[in-house]
Amino acid sequence: MANYQFSSLPEIDEFLRDIETRKNKGDKDARIMFDKIAYCIERVRLQGVRAGTKIIKDLKGKENDNLYELRPLDERIFMCLWNGNHFVMLSHYTKDANETNELELARARRLRDKFLKEHPNEANNRKAEKSKKRR
Repeated sequence: MANYQFSSLPEIDEFLRDIETRKNKGDKDARIMFDKIAYCIERVRLQGVRAGTKIIKDLKGKENDNLYELRPLDERIFMCLWNGNHFVMLSHYTKDANETNELELARARRLRDKFLKEHPNEANNRKAEKSKKRR
């Protein structure tokens, strides 16, 4: 069974800190949300995308390549897979309709593209280094 790692962009860090602070002050809804997010992250950490579509959804379409949606309750957290076993949480929003919010999806695509450009895949870097050495 694969173990996936998680990291997050500052927006997600702030969102999780806010929920945890509210939880620690006795907010029942925040406690439920915090526990559900922790549960979803743990399931994905252990099972990856095989955790099930109620936990994680692989977004379809060419423009959504390598874009996933973590689905705790009504929150949606967009993530991308980096370096083969590392999920990066990009952005979030509260779902209020049946369809995925297109503006939030476009924002997640931009964040994914920016992150992957700034943090190239280490496996690809090693391949490039090996090909340079052969020359």
